[in-house]
Amino acid sequence: PVICELTGEDIFLDALDRADQIQARELIRQQVPYVNQFVSTSNFYAGKMAHYLDIPVDRIKVVHPGLPKEFLDAVAHQKQQTGSVEKKLRTIGYMARICPEKGIDKLIEAVCHLKETAGFEDVQLQCAGYLGKRDADFFAELQKKLATSAMRTSMKFLGEVDQAQKIKLLLTSDVFSVPTVYQESKGIYLLEAMACQVPAVQPAHGSFPELLDATQGGVTVAPNDALSLAKALGELLNDPQRCKSMGHGAAAIVNEKFTDIRMAEKMLSIYEEARG
Repeated sequence: PVICELTGEDIFLDALDRADQIQARELIRQQVPYVNQFVSTSNFYAGKMAHYLDIPVDRIKVVHPGLPKEFLDAVAHQKQQTGSVEKKLRTIGYMARICPEKGIDKLIEAVCHLKETAGFEDVQLQCAGYLGKRDADFFAELQKKLATSAMRTSMKFLGEVDQAQKIKLLLTSDVFSVPTVYQESKGIYLLEAMACQVPAVQPAHGSFPELLDATQGGVTVAPNDALSLAKALGELLNDPQRCKSMGHGAAAIVNEKFTDIRMAEKMLSIYEEARG
């Protein structure tokens, strides 16, 4: 039996020249009858790829991503070691690739709006992620704009981080946001934030709505709308008790339902069913 996973291939295909894209999709569609079972990383992506590759929707099962036990154990250990982190500034966290597709420019615009609003002068943004050569000019332009904005001294860029640094960034954030422009098929960084008890504000597209619905770990806003993003971030920052409650509940659900063990168990059942 042949099992085929669907995890975000449309991003690569859509980046091809139009003629190559059409040819590649047609070649893939020709192979669909030879696959016994497709597996998608989210309900959203299952529906998208059913249409995109002409796959009968009942031939796609969904297995959400799961976090490794090592990461979850490290979060618990680091939280225990540091205890309650006392923060003087309210902090928004971002942890993803530094590029237009992930929406970091939209997040910066939203935080600028927020800082220009009375009562939010103390807010800061801390970011981490890989910055490739392709996006170096994009980020340099962002930094130029920051130099003359309300955020000129309120953004920390940590670059690439190891696991301990990643967890520290999340544990020292009050809310989390990666407002992607494209429709994310997985959203692993969202699970990592919630595992650290940090609620999220995400665009209402891709896998985000179903992950936040399953965990109750955040809210969604209109995509590509910096003002709506700023408003939602501000509402959470102004309600620390709500943030704490959402974060605590989401972390419990992630530790129970979104682990690598649960993911492996679901995949194993799919393999066994296909084998007959």
